[in-house]
Amino acid sequence: MGEVTEPAGRSWRDDPAKVLEVLRALNPAGHRGRAQDAVRMYADAFRDYRAAQANVDANGSIVAHPRTGAPIENPFLKVREAARRSLLDLRAKARLKVDPLWSDDDDAGADGVSGLEDDGAGLA
Repeated sequence: MGEVTEPAGRSWRDDPAKVLEVLRALNPAGHRGRAQDAVRMYADAFRDYRAAQANVDANGSIVAHPRTGAPIENPFLKVREAARRSLLDLRAKARLKVDPLWSDDDDAGADGVSGLEDDGAGLA
């Protein structure tokens, strides 16, 4: 228990390079200076969030302590919450467009450019 498991159906969202490519396509001003840092930090937080959520999905909210076997809260819940806060802060402060990352449509943004529109929805 408590291990990150490989999800059965991998998406382009599981590829850090593809996520960064999509974010850069959505935020073209993000190729310079502080904006570039925000795009990279968002991509990192997105990866952390997805990995933590995959762990919670696989192991549940309550897991066995690795040494004692006693039930404890899954430590990845805190990782997921920290990543969620970072994602919300970065999106608001840097005004990043990120909607295709959160879309249920697995083809949305898969090519990194076409069909990407910000409708104001997303993580919040």
